[in-house]
Amino acid sequence: MQERIRAAQYVRMSTDQQAYSISNQQAVIASYAELHGFEIVRTYADEGRSGLNLKGRSALQQLLADVLAERPAFNAILVYDVSRWGRFQDIDQGAHYEFLCRSAGVPIHYCAEPFGNDDSLPAAIMKSLKRAMASEFSRELSAKVFEGQARLASQGYKMGGGRRYGFHRMLIDENGQSKGILQAGQYKHLRSDKVIIVPGPADEIAVVQKIFRMCAWRGMSPRQIALRLNNAGSVTMTGRPWSGILVAHVIRSEMYKGVLTYNRHSRKLGGRDVLNDKSEWIRCEGAIEPLIDERTFRTANRRLSERRWSKSDHQLIKMLAALQARTGRLSVRDTLAQPGFPVPTTFARRFGSFREACARAGYIRPRILYASVHPTLLFRACDLLDDAAAAIRSSGGRVDVSDLDRTLLIDGRFRLGATMVRPMSTTPHTTWRIRLRAGFDIDWLLVGLLNRTDNLVGYALLSEARFGSTREAFISASRAREANNRFGALPELYARIRD
Repeated sequence: MQERIRAAQYVRMSTDQQAYSISNQQAVIASYAELHGFEIVRTYADEGRSGLNLKGRSALQQLLADVLAERPAFNAILVYDVSRWGRFQDIDQGAHYEFLCRSAGVPIHYCAEPFGNDDSLPAAIMKSLKRAMASEFSRELSAKVFEGQARLASQGYKMGGGRRYGFHRMLIDENGQSKGILQAGQYKHLRSDKVIIVPGPADEIAVVQKIFRMCAWRGMSPRQIALRLNNAGSVTMTGRPWSGILVAHVIRSEMYKGVLTYNRHSRKLGGRDVLNDKSEWIRCEGAIEPLIDERTFRTANRRLSERRWSKSDHQLIKMLAALQARTGRLSVRDTLAQPGFPVPTTFARRFGSFREACARAGYIRPRILYASVHPTLLFRACDLLDDAAAAIRSSGGRVDVSDLDRTLLIDGRFRLGATMVRPMSTTPHTTWRIRLRAGFDIDWLLVGLLNRTDNLVGYALLSEARFGSTREAFISASRAREANNRFGALPELYARIRD
C-alpha cells in the first residue's frame, strides 16, 4: 500500500460568508485528501476572520512560520478554495504567500476549485482570475456595507464600538422597544436590532458637566482639569487617572451636545485609518439627549482652540530645545511627562510631524536603517548594539562603529546590525517575525527578543541569508534554541559570529 502524503489543512470562516463554515470546508478537504492520497496531520483554523490581509489571522501566520521553519511536520497544504486562502486587495500578496510555501517544498492544493493543482498555464490563469474575483468581491461588499451603515447612522443609530464616558448603549428591537442596556463587551446579535445612545451613570454625567464648566467658565486647561479630577478621586471608564488628552477629547466630542457623528475616520478594506474631510461626515443632530447645552459646549471649544495656538512656533521649538538639554533626548513620552508642556499632536499640527519639530529644535533621532524597528523600541535597539560592541571587545574582538547606519564592523570582516522585536500578538505560540529591509549590507543581525510586557527574554543571531527573498524570518519559542539560532547572553555572541 502506497504511503499517504502528510498534509496540513487551512480553513477560514469570515463573518460575511457563513456558508463557508469550518465543518463544510473540512468535509470537502477530507474527501479530496482521501481521493488523492493525503493524510491530514494538522489543522490551522481562523474562525470569524477577514481574508483581506494577514493581520489578525493567527492560524495563517503560524502556518507560514511553521512552513518556513526547517523540516515542517507536513509536505502539503490543503485549502477549500482560493478565497479561503485570502481576499487580498493586492492579488500578488496571496500568490506571494503561496510561493513561499511552494519554494519551501510544501505546495498548496485547492480542493474545491475546477482547475488542477499543477503548474500548467490554465491553472495559473484560473488562480489569478480567482484571486482578482475574490478581491473585487470584498470591494463591492465593503461599498454595500458602508451604504447601509451610513443610512442607519443618518437615522441616529450607533454603528459599532463601545460606549463613551457619560453614556450607555441601549439595544432596541425593530419596533423601537428597549431590550436593555448593553454592558462592556456586549453587542447586538440580531440584524433587526438597533443600538441607540442614552444618558449613562449619574456620576459620569456630573463629571462631564464639571469638565465643560471648568473649561468654559473658569478657563482651566485640560491638564489642570485632569489634575483636579484625579485629586477628587475620579477615574475614567477603564479605572485609570484622567489625562489632559482624555479631557480634551471629551470637550471636542459633539456627542455631549446631542450630535451623533459617523465616518469621521475610515479604515476601508483593512487599510490604514484615515481622518475624512468634514464634507464626508454623517451628522445626526438630536439623536442623543444632550448632556451639555450649546452655549457651554461652544465656549469650552473656543477656549480650547485659543489655548492650543497660544504659543508661537518659536516658543514651541524653544521648549523642545530646553527639554532636550535637560533629558538628552526628545520623545513623545518625554513631552507627556512634562507638566504644562504642549501635547505631541500640537507639534504635529504646527510642523507636520513631531519628528520634524524635534529636527527644528536641533535633535535628530538616531536611525537604524537596516532593520524595521518600532519607534518606541528605537533607543533600546541602539542600546543593544552598544552592549553587543562591549561584549565583543571583552571577548577579544575588534569593533568599529558606523555612525551612518548604526552597524558594527567586527574584526574588519563581518558587519552586524541589531534590532528589538516584540512577539506576534496573534499566534498561539510565542513567535517573533523579523523584517530586514532590502538594500542594506550586513552579514549578521542581532535580535533582542521581547515578551508581551517588553521584557528582554533572550537573543537570536541571524545571518543575512536567513531572510531570503522575502526579507522576513520567523523564530518560534516552541522550537529548540539552536534550531533557530537563539542564545541567552551576549558574551556568547562573538564565538557564534566567528563560527
